[in-house]
Amino acid sequence: MSALPENTAPAPLHFDATIEQLLADVECEVEHRRSAYEAARTVERRILDRLDRARRAERRRSASYRIRTAVHVGLAALGTLACAGGGGLLLLGHQGGPELLGAAGAAWSLAAAVADKS
Repeated sequence: MSALPENTAPAPLHFDATIEQLLADVECEVEHRRSAYEAARTVERRILDRLDRARRAERRRSASYRIRTAVHVGLAALGTLACAGGGGLLLLGHQGGPELLGAAGAAWSLAAAVADKS
């Protein structure tokens, strides 16, 4: 049988510690673990943010992103022009006013549907 080296002997138990000392030790340990957890969480959040920025930058370079942005801006501008024209026709009493206002609403709805949400 091999004997344990002397330096691996368990630490002696102290039964003369007060409740206040034990509570202080536990509170210190909890605070130490909490700070270690917060530090690890901060590092993880930074890594995830960096990955998210890289993903968004890659997506911005794609052709579909640029086309979607151009279509979104075009539909929004078309809706604005249709709204102005429909309002003018409505004020002048022409019958095409309400239809143009409906077309403006449809263009704005399409622009919102095409918009990049992320």
